[in-house]
Amino acid sequence: MEAIGKVIEVNGKTATVESLRSSACSSCHNCEAKGACHAELIFGSQDGKVYSVADNSIGAKIGDTVELESSTKKTLFVAFVVFVLPVIISCALYFVLSSFIRNITVLAVLLVVFFTASFFVLIKLMNFYVKKNVSLRIVRITEERE
Repeated sequence: MEAIGKVIEVNGKTATVESLRSSACSSCHNCEAKGACHAELIFGSQDGKVYSVADNSIGAKIGDTVELESSTKKTLFVAFVVFVLPVIISCALYFVLSSFIRNITVLAVLLVVFFTASFFVLIKLMNFYVKKNVSLRIVRITEERE
């Protein structure tokens, strides 16, 4: 993934960069829903701006416009953990619990509760992981501040 943003803060070897949401997010029909976007759980508020911490090994300064690049592997890993892993675990749990619980309604309620809880717990864990493992890096300064 590549993006363009403006450096708003520098902290040692990292920088906080403000950028606009990608075109994929800006065209989402939920943007008019005022806070109902599911991506908001992961990416934060819906004001159209994204604040990211990026590796600043090239020495960008506050006010510089920079090009950002992220690791596709880490992005896919986070997406897998948040969206696919709860489904896999819920399916496995179904096979285990179905041999003990014969009432399909109780089983369905348990699976829905587990899936929902695991989804939100994994979102929190991935937020922590992403903050601790900077996956963005500034690859070039496109415009220096004056």
